[in-house]
Order: sequence, then structure tokens, then C-alpha cells
Amino acid sequence: MHARIEGDEAILNGKATFGTGGRYADHCGVVFAVLDDDGELVRPMDLRFSIVSTSSEGLKIDPTWDGSGLRASATDDLHYSEVRVPLSRCVPWYGANRAESLRTVPVIHHRYREDWVGISDLWLGWMAAGLVRRSIQEVAAATLERRVIMGGKMIEKPAAQINIGRATALLSSARAAIEKACDEIDQRIESQTVPSEADYLRQMSIISMSVEQLAEAMQLLERTQGGNGLREGGNFERRYRDFRAMPLHINVHQDRVTHQLGRFVLDIERDPF
Repeated sequence: MHARIEGDEAILNGKATFGTGGRYADHCGVVFAVLDDDGELVRPMDLRFSIVSTSSEGLKIDPTWDGSGLRASATDDLHYSEVRVPLSRCVPWYGANRAESLRTVPVIHHRYREDWVGISDLWLGWMAAGLVRRSIQEVAAATLERRVIMGGKMIEKPAAQINIGRATALLSSARAAIEKACDEIDQRIESQTVPSEADYLRQMSIISMSVEQLAEAMQLLERTQGGNGLREGGNFERRYRDFRAMPLHINVHQDRVTHQLGRFVLDIERDPF
């Protein structure tokens, strides 16, 4: 994304990616680089941020994320063509070190000191928990009616009882952890406590591990469904596909989160993102 300056306005052009929730939003955030009079990037780079109405003339949202699980986050492309934004609504962008910068820059409310990556982890955690909760309800209801080979009742099979019970326990554990992470943020905001790097990494790791628990729950439900249950149809296959992308999301990806957390514990410099 880039913009040229005309008077007291920035004229936005380009394609913004990773526009999570854009198709459902009334406004969206945009980061852009300022161009000079020759149409070249200003050096050193002048990066700015603004909020744009999704009904702005020249803004088009392209629903590109519709694969396995990705449609749930609606992380689409946003195309800007001569979209005008008042310079009075543009502020400096702090780039990859935004979490650190947000601890010191002036903000209109203390909640804005919380980093958006950590907040987005909470969204994803709750989406995953809600999806697993609904899947358990549907699999349990189907188990009441299903028959196994030779006409036996699925509900009488110990393995089905154990798998559904364990999936429910995993969901309860994950929900409790996610609720705790949300509560810790609420307490920091209420007390106007500036989040530390340890707070930020704890927030990400709680959700990352919670999503891993929920992934195990979905695997147990899949095992309960079995090949015949999938053959018979229903919603589980779609829900399973939707869920599978959640642990892979970069913000909660176990490899990224545990790597960053390990470097923090070992006092090794971490990547900015």
C-alpha cells in the first residue's frame, strides 16, 4: 500500500492483504508508505496508519480466503483505488515493533496498549472453542441414533463414551485458559498496567496451547465418527476442515509461539513479529 499527499489528504492506492474480518466490518485499518513528488517511496520510509470506512469510494473487498478453515477469519484482500483519507486521521506506524511502541506512545484509552496480535489470538481461541463445542453437540446427538456393524448401538460403545468425554474435558480446559487470558487483559486495562513482553508471550502461549487441546478434541470426535459416520454425511467434515487451519494460523502457530517463548526464557533476542 502507498499514498501520495495532495493538500491535506492522503490518496491511497494498492492492495492490502491479511484484512481479517474486512468483509464484515464497517471500518478497516490500513498501513501505507508515502510517495514523493516523483512517485517514489520516501526515504527513509514514511509509514503511516489510518482507519477507512469500508463504504469509501474506490475501496473493494475481495473475499479471497475460502479454503479449509480460512473462510472463518475472512482474512481477505482489500483493493484501494484513489481512496482519500484526511491527513488529520493518519498517524505514524511503528511497524513490527508495535507491541513495544504501544507501551510508551500516547493513546486515547489504555486498552490500546494491548498488542493486536495478542488480541487476535483471543479471537481465534474463542472461534476454535465455539466450533469444537458445536461439533461435540452434533457428534453426541448423532451417537444417540447411530448403529454400528451388526446393528449394535453406538452409544453403548465404551470408546465412543470415552472419546466424547475426553473431547469435552479438553474443551473445558481450553475455555478456562482462554477466559483467564481475557481476564488478565481486562485487569491490566482496568488498573492501567502497561503489558510487558512476558505478558504478551504468556497471552500468545496460552491460546496456542489451548488451540492444541482443541485440535486433540477434534481428532477424538473424528475417531468417534469413523469412516461410516463421515460417509453418512452431516456437518462434521466441514467443521473439521474449518478447524484444521486454526492451529496453523501464524499468530498462534505452535512453532512460532514456542520458539519466541523459548528465546525469551533463554534471554535471546527475539524476532520482531
